[in-house]
Amino acid sequence: MKEYNKTYKRKKVIRSDEYYEKQKEYRASPHGKKVRTFNSWKSQGIIGDYEKIYERRMNTQSCDCCNCEFKSPNDKHTDHNHKITDTDNFRNILCLRCNTLRNFIDNDYQLVMKMLTF
Repeated sequence: MKEYNKTYKRKKVIRSDEYYEKQKEYRASPHGKKVRTFNSWKSQGIIGDYEKIYERRMNTQSCDCCNCEFKSPNDKHTDHNHKITDTDNFRNILCLRCNTLRNFIDNDYQLVMKMLTF
């Protein structure tokens, strides 16, 4: 085991302040923001043509369901079907309220029907 550790142990990389400044600049650039968004979608399980989804998200000014206007880009939620894991599962750009409601409807349709008749 000691032999293995000597051969394959990762060396700690010391990075300069210049490196961190370049990373910060890249993350703030349009391309850096797009790449971070794509990586976030991948980790959330969103599958599809990321370029098309990104363009639609950037050009959408209001919720696709209730038509309320987005006040900031953080108000936009990329709705997707969690049950589909092997093909495109993107649905719409929604506000938080509509996205949450859609999730409840998908998960427990009978509960929603009970609430409507209550």
